[in-house]
Amino acid sequence: MQVSHAEGEYRGRRYELLFHGDGWRALAHGGAPEGEFPDALEFGSNSRGEWVKLPTAQVTWWRVGVSAVWKGERVAVVGSEHDDTVGVTTTDPRRAARLGIPGDQHQGWLGRAPVAELSDVEVSEEKVS
Repeated sequence: MQVSHAEGEYRGRRYELLFHGDGWRALAHGGAPEGEFPDALEFGSNSRGEWVKLPTAQVTWWRVGVSAVWKGERVAVVGSEHDDTVGVTTTDPRRAARLGIPGDQHQGWLGRAPVAELSDVEVSEEKVS
């Protein structure tokens, strides 16, 4: 199941945005040849896979939001799928209480929901920069 995440668009193609810093953004390039990234500042890998670091000016940042209905309530789908569940969150304490999602007003409410119980999935995209 698709979950909320960030993407970076480079030369008309989108990649998962893994991390960023002052003046650069690191994209998961999925083994694409280094020649496809002529503006690369650095290549590397970590627990999430191979990445390429590119100048901020060369990468458009997109926020992809995924939400779904769980037990009659709309929640944001935020965590990766594991054991047929995904991470879900809400900013509404009453909704969190009704759904049994643990958390508080300072740390937020984050829980896991069975993928099979989610319906009416909506995906939205927002250009950040």
